[in-house]
Amino acid sequence: WIDFAKSIESAGADALELNIFLINTGQYGDRYLEENYIKIVREVKKVINIPIIIKIARTVSNLPGLVEKLEALGVSAVVLFNRFYQLDIDINKMEITSGPVFSHPEDFSETLRWTAITSGYVQNFDIACSYRVHKHADIIKGLLAGATAMQLCSVLYEEGLNIIPEMITYMEEWMKQNNYKILQDFRGKLSYSNIPDPALYERAQFMKYFANHK
Repeated sequence: WIDFAKSIESAGADALELNIFLINTGQYGDRYLEENYIKIVREVKKVINIPIIIKIARTVSNLPGLVEKLEALGVSAVVLFNRFYQLDIDINKMEITSGPVFSHPEDFSETLRWTAITSGYVQNFDIACSYRVHKHADIIKGLLAGATAMQLCSVLYEEGLNIIPEMITYMEEWMKQNNYKILQDFRGKLSYSNIPDPALYERAQFMKYFANHK
């Protein structure tokens, strides 16, 4: 980490995003994984002066708490989330194989949930929403939840770069329809701390969801 960080700064980078990949396999507890994030940040900050952004795994057990600690250490922003390598099992060859390369839009709600909760707890801190952002409306949803920025990946490979101006146009038209002039007019409007019933973001049980499904 240290040598790469120094080399990247020397090459002229304006900032550095650290994509930290940690999985709790039982050998290490949640506390160990969290401390690893902290340790990496402390060591990297000793050798570079450019802003540091941390890309976090969605398996972190106490996301708002970790983000608060990262902010206190001087991290400039976080990205939600790091997408793990996907695997599969070939039942004919009896071996582990690569799973789907690209993410699927159906699971964006989990990213939305934690963006809203984290931005509600850790306010005035930059959060980039990244995991499974595919649709035009996802950009607006992420900003409403409290994201400062939206990152695209899989959809660029699948749809091409032309999807970017299409999404921008879609958002501009939506803003006009809702009388918003700048992003700050609606960013975080539906975050955890800005809605009448924050428990809506905590609802995880299927029957509670199904009862309200229309």
